[in-house]
Amino acid sequence: MTTGTIILSCRRSRKRRHTVIKHHNLLTNTLNAAERQEYITKNPMRAVSPPKKRQHEAKFYTPEQLGVLLAKAVGTRLELPVYICACLGLRRGELCGLR
Repeated sequence: MTTGTIILSCRRSRKRRHTVIKHHNLLTNTLNAAERQEYITKNPMRAVSPPKKRQHEAKFYTPEQLGVLLAKAVGTRLELPVYICACLGLRRGELCGLR
């Protein structure tokens, strides 16, 4: 199996783009080291280009949607976390890291 075949098989199996990029980087670095140590004469990964990274488009609540969310959270155990996230613009992971 060649390196190009590995990348193509990952694309065909609909692996996440990030996973394919990580595999491409791993193979490239490994074969670069093998080339430097003269185990191989040429790195075949130079002929294989990784897939392009897609830009993630952030989604935000409109003021009306935020008002509805805050109204529904009143009286629940999520009222304070939702209010903190709404006021400070925190993401879920950032909120979980608060003490």
